[in-house]
Amino acid sequence: MGPPDEGRPGHLSALRLINFIVDLYIITWLLAAGTGDRNPAVRAAARGLRWLASFRPLVFLGQHSLQVFSFHVFLVYAAMFADISEAPRLLRGIVMLASPVCFLLPAYLHARYRDRSQRLRLSGTNP
Repeated sequence: MGPPDEGRPGHLSALRLINFIVDLYIITWLLAAGTGDRNPAVRAAARGLRWLASFRPLVFLGQHSLQVFSFHVFLVYAAMFADISEAPRLLRGIVMLASPVCFLLPAYLHARYRDRSQRLRLSGTNP
């Protein structure tokens, strides 16, 4: 049996909001001023965060975020339908490792479609 307030709507919502604001502040500070800090651990964390924010596959996913999100919703429903919870552990591990790579597919297809449409528009041909 959980805590008495666990099922109440809005339970811990203020703490979650405060946690989000603190996380946002720390990340923003690390990106803005962390590289110039005297502490080597802070400088390393800032460099790591800058590297992550400029990691090309993540930037590419961000440029096509609506398509990636829509594909994600489709995958969630497909996973619920497939119900691999009873599958062997190795198969579940492979699915978990391959799922982030699958998000590159809708981004790549949208980029190709957008580039093709732009080329056709510039050439004066209707798609």
